[in-house]
Amino acid sequence: MKAEWEQGEALGRAIEALSKIEGVFPVDAQAPLPKSKVDEAVAFAKSWTTTIRKETAPAAAQKPRAKATAARYYGIAADVDLANIVEAHLPAAAKSDPDGLWPALVKALRVERKPHVTLVHRNELEHADEAVRAVKTALWDRYDALVEAAVKNPAAGARLDVELTLGPRLVWDSRAMAVEVSGLVSTAPSPSSAAAADGAPARPEVELPDHKSAHITVGTRSSDIRPVEGKFLMQAAAQGATTTKDGGEIYEVRIGEIKVPGRLAGLS
Repeated sequence: MKAEWEQGEALGRAIEALSKIEGVFPVDAQAPLPKSKVDEAVAFAKSWTTTIRKETAPAAAQKPRAKATAARYYGIAADVDLANIVEAHLPAAAKSDPDGLWPALVKALRVERKPHVTLVHRNELEHADEAVRAVKTALWDRYDALVEAAVKNPAAGARLDVELTLGPRLVWDSRAMAVEVSGLVSTAPSPSSAAAADGAPARPEVELPDHKSAHITVGTRSSDIRPVEGKFLMQAAAQGATTTKDGGEIYEVRIGEIKVPGRLAGLS
């Protein structure tokens, strides 16, 4: 099963698979079922509601909630409508190509609705290179402390707010699409520090990864294509490559620089 399949297609494929298993499919039935039967089943499923409700009395004392699951990565949650950006800049031919990536993303509802920039992933804490592992661990600890401080003291939440610069590139191949992230600045008031008093610039509390492929993945063609392909795609484009290993030709358009608000968060 794939998440992008519509209900009728998913049911049809399930029926076809079941018909190949001896003893599961009714003897007098044949696959594929007529479209009218599939549509009837989907309509019934959509209209079905439960007829039994079980009321439970509230507990006398609520148990304390367990701490939320630890983040898989820290990143910037961006407040941006990616579909609007793509529609405004994508060439007409790419938008109308029935086999193109963008129409496939729109049809399957696979345009990312919670866009983000990954800053450090939990997997990087296990990097084979000790020096890289130390840098990533320091980043993780810094962002973890910032988010934890904001939870304990809402007044500290402003330290999590940033402004992202999207662009100038929007790139895609046959499998994934990504928009470049070329800048990040904090929008929180600058805290006083000894470094600031001495005239030395303080290190930004939140910063982009130190590589040329910071990006937001717009979407992937199917659920079995991981969003990290957006990273590989942007890396290839940044290095001047014109093709990718699995996605074929790389396409690119310039979208200028688009400023959008964002916020540091522990994400999963």
